[in-house]
Amino acid sequence: MILTLFCIELSGCSASSNATAPRITEPEHEVGDMVLVSSGEFRMGSQPFIFDADESPLHTVTLSAYYINVFEVTNAEYATFLSDTSGGTYHYWFEMDITQTADGFVAKPGLENYPVRFANHDNATAYAAYLNGRLPTEAEWEKAARGPGNERHFPWGSQIYAGQANWDNPEGLWEVGTATGKSYYGCSDMAGNVWEWTADWYDASYYRYTNNTNPQGPISGEFKSVRGGGYLNNSELQMRCSERQAVDPGGRYVDLGFRCVVDSAVYVNNRLGN
Repeated sequence: MILTLFCIELSGCSASSNATAPRITEPEHEVGDMVLVSSGEFRMGSQPFIFDADESPLHTVTLSAYYINVFEVTNAEYATFLSDTSGGTYHYWFEMDITQTADGFVAKPGLENYPVRFANHDNATAYAAYLNGRLPTEAEWEKAARGPGNERHFPWGSQIYAGQANWDNPEGLWEVGTATGKSYYGCSDMAGNVWEWTADWYDASYYRYTNNTNPQGPISGEFKSVRGGGYLNNSELQMRCSERQAVDPGGRYVDLGFRCVVDSAVYVNNRLGN
């Protein structure tokens, strides 16, 4: 399914285990708060004929362990990245809640802890690489949201109540972590607030032929997969863990952000800018 987000178009982090301890290299830059998603199986997707066809078949996926951001990347974190990289093509002047000063880039006052928006897929990928990480695959994102089983339609359970997610809210974004609904692993805002980029190209039929061990998505495509739903969506179906949407990777959107995963077993438990 191709998602129509509110956008402005421009032309355009898993840890493996070993018998011997790995050589540790501290990351050059700090990573925001992260949580370990342990290795093992989970059930991905949904039963045929119940929800969207691109979510079926329900299938078992095995993933290596990885760390994922508890929160969506914030304006303050992204501003630090811009300052360290001199902005370049990673800043979109007219829409981001970030400004440039003589000393670098800063989040607009009062918006420091809101999720960054208007970063296209390349921008999000560059930010993750700056932290020695990457964007999550669809499988990694869904396991972090759902947990090791498939019982949870939403990150916190089978029902959605007021305050658990920021959705159907034309008044706008919430600060990250405001929603009371947490995922199995303790991640915030995996439903609502902003949609989130993943690393995968989108293919509506991918689940029919996917590799079930550490799947990386299709080799190529026209659209990238996004997950999680946003504050402008008025259907609770778009808040579900298995919901998939296709988005132009070059687009910059008012309701689309991201979070990162890292492969290293070492991570810094402090968010950028703090």
